[in-house]
Amino acid sequence: MTSPTVENGSPRIGVVGGGQLARMLVEAARERGVAVIVQSASFSDPAAQLADELVQADPVDAQATQAFLGRCGGITFENEWVSIDALSALERKGAPFHPSLSSLEPLVNKLHQRLLLDELAIPSPAWVELKEIDPGTPALPKGWSFPVMAKAATGGYDGKGTQVIRSVDGLAELLRSVDAENWLLEAWVDYEKELALVVSRDQSGRVRTMPLVETQQSDQVCDWVLAPAAVEQLAVLGAEIDVPVFRPDPGETNIVKAAKKALVWAEAQGGNVLIFDTAGRQEIDSELIEELKRLTDMLKPRETLL
Repeated sequence: MTSPTVENGSPRIGVVGGGQLARMLVEAARERGVAVIVQSASFSDPAAQLADELVQADPVDAQATQAFLGRCGGITFENEWVSIDALSALERKGAPFHPSLSSLEPLVNKLHQRLLLDELAIPSPAWVELKEIDPGTPALPKGWSFPVMAKAATGGYDGKGTQVIRSVDGLAELLRSVDAENWLLEAWVDYEKELALVVSRDQSGRVRTMPLVETQQSDQVCDWVLAPAAVEQLAVLGAEIDVPVFRPDPGETNIVKAAKKALVWAEAQGGNVLIFDTAGRQEIDSELIEELKRLTDMLKPRETLL
């Protein structure tokens, strides 16, 4: 008997939201033969273009999310812009939400996020609800100075819902132009670099991390991300599974020379299997083929994968 939540032997996944983050999830799922149903407002949305099936509806439409029930082994969310109250009814019916709504609830509102960070004693900037500022005589909390960062509690992303406030006049204008109940102020933090780290935990409690990256912001929008070189990423993964990884000398461009050093290193490690990972490409080109030929002539590998 075939389960309706399984397709081609793999659990089917439902994703609420169809933007770029959801598209990356769909791309990864396709590489693993996992079918994905996406709930998004338009066929032209990034993830909808690649999904196995589209539930055409606004991602906040919990009634439309019912289409996933009984058809998906897991349902996840592209972002935190969801209605916890509306989705709770589906969770009670057995909707397999990941993360659970109880885990997601403190993240939906940035005011709730700040309270959670304070409760867990996780270092974060000093903050205050905007509604605590008197619009008649606007002033910063004692000990604060301009500039400060103003953030919308809900709906902000990619520079939207954030403002740098540089003066009392700017603070007064903010109070006149927004709903103070839905905004907060953060004390300014000077920094040299902005770093980002993605951490995941599976149902067994296993924690994994992606390589640490540096992000560059322009007008509060991420402009580019600087990630470690591929060899550093392999070293991180190798350390997690106790597999040593050879690092070529910095700036080494002679692939055959690097391979010879790797062979000597591998023999010293006492290993009986050596995997060579060549420099990544967007496509298979003549340069890559020539590189593989030189490696093959020198290494005589048992197997070559493109």
